[in-house]
Amino acid sequence: MDLIQPPEAEVLQRTVIFQKLSADDAKKFLAQAKLLRYQKGVVIFAEGESAKSLYVVMKGLVKLYKTTLSGVHLTMTVAGPSDTLNAAGLHVGEYFTSAQCLTDTTLLKVTDDAYFAFLTEHPQLSIEVSNLLAKRVRREADRAVSLLGVDVQARIAVSLVSLAAKFGTDLPLSQKEIAECAGTTTETMSRILRKFRQQGIVAYGRQRSTVQILDMSRLNQLANVLDGWI
Repeated sequence: MDLIQPPEAEVLQRTVIFQKLSADDAKKFLAQAKLLRYQKGVVIFAEGESAKSLYVVMKGLVKLYKTTLSGVHLTMTVAGPSDTLNAAGLHVGEYFTSAQCLTDTTLLKVTDDAYFAFLTEHPQLSIEVSNLLAKRVRREADRAVSLLGVDVQARIAVSLVSLAAKFGTDLPLSQKEIAECAGTTTETMSRILRKFRQQGIVAYGRQRSTVQILDMSRLNQLANVLDGWI
């Protein structure tokens, strides 16, 4: 476990539910936290486990996903610095997604008791949490309908647009990881990307397994039937 330094306080205060914290309150919260490091591929927690800790990403990428009965992963979101990991799980007693590191990752960890005690002391945070949960419920409801009613090309396009808005046009995810965001197979993802490449919309990234977006305008046109969901 590493000591928590001022940069971690800055990342915490960019987190949606903690944005209105004063510097002193952020320090009080951080005094109860641990800083943990995980290697790429490590599962931090699994769907259905008791939710005992709040996690905030300090560095790295983490996918939050659900697993179908056939064992297929559907990525609900990709968390980066300042994002929480299934914070809503603390409010229902268990994590309803799994969390796996896509890169080497540094996380801030606070116990559920410390988290809820802090909310009690800072009631304005409870309002922020409620707003955040409401937005995520709406987003996932819209996504469920979209996955059923929209063709796979549009789902891939909106996934690419959403990821680019969060991480930039040189996406730090593999094609397989993007396919899991769009709710499709790697084979279908490869076929659609090949079509996008022929149209000059995307190219391979620094590594052939990753994707670089070249024409965001055209991609937005393909994705405009949906709101972003990543």
